[in-house]
Amino acid sequence: MFQTTIANSASAEGVGLHTGVYGRIRLVPAPADTGIVFRRVDLDNFAIEAQGHNVARVSYATSLMKHGVLLSTTEHLLAAIYSCGIDNIYIDIDSIEVPILDGSAEPFMQMLEQAGTRRLRRKRRYLKVLKPLEVIEGDRRIGIYPADEFRVRCYVDFPHPLVGQPPTVRVGQSWPLPPGRVGDDGPVGGGRPIPHQHRSGHGATQSASAFASTPR
Repeated sequence: MFQTTIANSASAEGVGLHTGVYGRIRLVPAPADTGIVFRRVDLDNFAIEAQGHNVARVSYATSLMKHGVLLSTTEHLLAAIYSCGIDNIYIDIDSIEVPILDGSAEPFMQMLEQAGTRRLRRKRRYLKVLKPLEVIEGDRRIGIYPADEFRVRCYVDFPHPLVGQPPTVRVGQSWPLPPGRVGDDGPVGGGRPIPHQHRSGHGATQSASAFASTPR
């Protein structure tokens, strides 16, 4: 398979959930091997790559930081980009936080669908999971395991009676996802993209099984 970018630019604007700061974003096509790159246009186009070493905080939001420049609440946009199979894209933003819009990834999915996809003349690189990898903190666990297809299984258990123990969520389908298949996060935060697919800039993980659990 070949790398992709968007065919046309797309824009949105709104208020940041955590900062309350009004901001504008513009999705821009990017050449092969660029990866996913945020550009703070309010700071002379300062670039912050969506890579693991730039992750600053993940409490209530996925924040990126490079040389002291912070960008907050990137997770819904990154989830949409990954779900649409986009490898290379510039995200121009004039604020410290990505607009929350309706609180889900759906508006970003719609933007990407309207922008379209363009195939680039460079082959895509992949990460292949060869052995199990688990991270455990107390009663919480996330694991990645070898598989012949991409599957995600999430389980949560909250003490509130309106949440409790919802059914285990299993996702296993073709990638990229067909239009309209990504909505809000709901109670399952484990459905967000696994960070290491951003680490290689334009790499992706197709053959893997992931499991996340969040107990009481």
